[in-house]
Amino acid sequence: PNSFLRTTFIVGHPEESSQEFTELLNFVKQYPFDRANVFSYSNEEDTSAYGLSNQIADNIINNRATLLGDAISYKTTQNIKNLVGKTIDIVIDGVSEEHEYLLSAKALLWAPDIDGEIYVNDTSDSNIEYGRIYQAKITDTAGDKPLCTLIIND
Repeated sequence: PNSFLRTTFIVGHPEESSQEFTELLNFVKQYPFDRANVFSYSNEEDTSAYGLSNQIADNIINNRATLLGDAISYKTTQNIKNLVGKTIDIVIDGVSEEHEYLLSAKALLWAPDIDGEIYVNDTSDSNIEYGRIYQAKITDTAGDKPLCTLIIND
Protein backbone atom coordinates (compact mmCIF):
# COMPACT_ATOMS: atom_id res chain seq x y z
CA PRO A 1 0.00 0.00 0.00
CA ASN A 2 2.92 2.39 0.48
CA SER A 3 4.63 1.77 -2.82
CA PHE A 4 5.09 4.01 -5.83
CA LEU A 5 5.53 2.53 -9.30
CA ARG A 6 7.23 4.52 -12.05
CA THR A 7 8.24 3.17 -15.45
CA THR A 8 9.30 4.26 -18.92
CA PHE A 9 8.26 3.03 -22.36
CA ILE A 10 9.92 3.36 -25.75
CA VAL A 11 7.57 3.26 -28.74
CA GLY A 12 8.44 2.62 -32.36
CA HIS A 13 11.22 0.08 -31.92
CA PRO A 14 11.87 -1.65 -35.26
CA GLU A 15 9.43 -4.45 -35.93
CA GLU A 16 6.93 -3.17 -33.33
CA SER A 17 3.59 -4.11 -34.88
CA SER A 18 0.43 -2.06 -34.59
CA GLN A 19 -1.09 -5.00 -32.68
CA GLU A 20 1.80 -4.95 -30.18
CA PHE A 21 1.45 -1.20 -29.75
CA THR A 22 -2.31 -1.52 -29.18
CA GLU A 23 -1.63 -4.20 -26.57
CA LEU A 24 0.84 -1.87 -24.82
CA LEU A 25 -1.60 1.05 -24.97
CA ASN A 26 -4.37 -1.06 -23.44
CA PHE A 27 -2.00 -2.32 -20.75
CA VAL A 28 -1.00 1.23 -19.82
CA LYS A 29 -4.66 2.28 -19.62
CA GLN A 30 -5.44 -0.59 -17.25
CA TYR A 31 -2.32 -0.98 -15.07
CA PRO A 32 -2.20 1.23 -11.96
CA PHE A 33 1.12 3.00 -12.54
CA ASP A 34 1.76 6.02 -10.37
CA ARG A 35 3.92 7.68 -13.02
CA ALA A 36 5.20 6.69 -16.44
CA ASN A 37 7.11 8.29 -19.29
CA VAL A 38 7.23 7.61 -23.00
CA PHE A 39 10.08 8.11 -25.44
CA SER A 40 10.15 7.73 -29.20
CA TYR A 41 12.59 5.22 -30.63
CA SER A 42 15.48 6.87 -32.42
CA ASN A 43 17.65 4.87 -34.80
CA GLU A 44 21.11 5.48 -33.36
CA GLU A 45 24.36 4.09 -34.69
CA ASP A 46 26.20 1.71 -32.37
CA THR A 47 22.96 0.17 -31.09
CA SER A 48 21.86 -3.38 -31.80
CA ALA A 49 18.62 -2.17 -33.44
CA TYR A 50 20.37 0.22 -35.83
CA GLY A 51 20.64 -2.23 -38.71
CA LEU A 52 17.24 -3.86 -38.37
CA SER A 53 15.33 -3.79 -41.62
CA ASN A 54 11.83 -3.02 -40.36
CA GLN A 55 12.35 0.55 -39.16
CA ILE A 56 9.07 2.32 -38.40
CA ALA A 57 8.28 5.63 -40.06
CA ASP A 58 8.73 8.72 -37.90
CA ASN A 59 5.10 9.81 -38.33
CA ILE A 60 3.88 6.45 -36.97
CA ILE A 61 6.34 6.65 -34.07
CA ASN A 62 5.21 10.20 -33.27
CA ASN A 63 1.54 9.19 -33.41
CA ARG A 64 2.14 6.23 -31.10
CA ALA A 65 4.12 8.39 -28.66
CA THR A 66 1.26 10.92 -28.60
CA LEU A 67 -1.37 8.24 -27.97
CA LEU A 68 0.64 6.61 -25.21
CA GLY A 69 1.59 9.99 -23.73
CA ASP A 70 -2.07 11.01 -23.59
CA ALA A 71 -2.96 7.76 -21.79
CA ILE A 72 -0.11 8.30 -19.33
CA SER A 73 -1.13 11.92 -18.74
CA TYR A 74 -4.70 10.87 -18.00
CA LYS A 75 -3.51 8.20 -15.54
CA THR A 76 -1.20 10.68 -13.79
CA THR A 77 -4.05 13.18 -13.42
CA GLN A 78 -6.31 10.47 -12.00
CA ASN A 79 -3.55 9.37 -9.61
CA ILE A 80 -3.17 12.92 -8.34
CA LYS A 81 -6.94 13.37 -7.94
CA ASN A 82 -7.06 10.11 -5.97
CA LEU A 83 -4.70 11.63 -3.40
CA VAL A 84 -7.34 14.16 -2.29
CA GLY A 85 -8.37 13.38 1.27
CA LYS A 86 -5.30 11.26 2.01
CA THR A 87 -2.53 11.98 4.49
CA ILE A 88 1.00 11.49 3.16
CA ASP A 89 4.57 12.19 4.20
CA ILE A 90 6.21 15.07 2.34
CA VAL A 91 9.49 16.97 2.32
CA ILE A 92 9.31 20.73 1.88
CA ASP A 93 11.88 22.02 -0.60
CA GLY A 94 11.27 25.77 -0.35
CA VAL A 95 9.10 28.49 -1.84
CA SER A 96 7.28 27.39 -4.97
CA GLU A 97 8.15 29.09 -8.24
CA GLU A 98 4.41 29.18 -8.93
CA HIS A 99 3.58 31.72 -6.21
CA GLU A 100 5.32 33.31 -3.25
CA TYR A 101 2.55 32.21 -0.85
CA LEU A 102 2.95 28.52 -1.72
CA LEU A 103 5.68 26.17 -0.60
CA SER A 104 7.03 23.46 -2.88
CA ALA A 105 7.16 19.89 -1.60
CA LYS A 106 7.29 16.32 -2.82
CA ALA A 107 6.00 13.08 -1.41
CA LEU A 108 8.70 10.95 0.17
CA LEU A 109 8.04 8.26 -2.44
CA TRP A 110 8.51 10.68 -5.35
CA ALA A 111 11.78 11.24 -7.17
CA PRO A 112 13.04 14.84 -7.07
CA ASP A 113 12.42 16.79 -10.30
CA ILE A 114 10.69 13.79 -11.90
CA ASP A 115 7.41 12.97 -10.21
CA GLY A 116 6.07 16.45 -9.74
CA GLU A 117 5.46 19.01 -7.06
CA ILE A 118 3.00 19.38 -4.22
CA TYR A 119 1.83 22.86 -3.26
CA VAL A 120 1.71 23.53 0.47
CA ASN A 121 -0.61 26.31 1.59
CA ASP A 122 -1.89 27.57 4.92
CA THR A 123 1.48 27.65 6.72
CA SER A 124 1.44 31.21 8.05
CA ASP A 125 1.00 30.12 11.68
CA SER A 126 3.82 27.56 11.61
CA ASN A 127 7.59 27.65 11.76
CA ILE A 128 8.42 25.58 8.69
CA GLU A 129 11.84 24.02 8.15
CA TYR A 130 12.93 23.20 4.60
CA GLY A 131 14.16 19.65 4.15
CA ARG A 132 12.13 18.38 7.09
CA ILE A 133 9.57 15.58 6.76
CA TYR A 134 5.97 16.56 7.54
CA GLN A 135 2.65 14.83 7.37
CA ALA A 136 0.24 16.59 5.08
CA LYS A 137 -3.38 16.18 4.10
CA ILE A 138 -4.05 16.54 0.39
CA THR A 139 -7.03 18.91 0.19
CA ASP A 140 -7.42 19.63 -3.53
CA THR A 141 -5.61 19.86 -6.85
CA ALA A 142 -4.42 22.77 -8.95
CA GLY A 143 -4.03 21.47 -12.46
CA ASP A 144 -1.60 18.57 -12.19
CA LYS A 145 -0.41 19.51 -8.69
CA PRO A 146 -1.83 18.35 -5.37
CA LEU A 147 -2.58 21.03 -2.77
CA CYS A 148 -2.04 20.16 0.87
CA THR A 149 -2.22 21.44 4.39
CA LEU A 150 0.44 20.44 6.89
CA ILE A 151 -0.43 18.46 9.98
CA ILE A 152 1.63 20.09 12.70
CA ASN A 153 1.91 18.20 15.99
CA ASP A 154 4.16 20.51 17.97
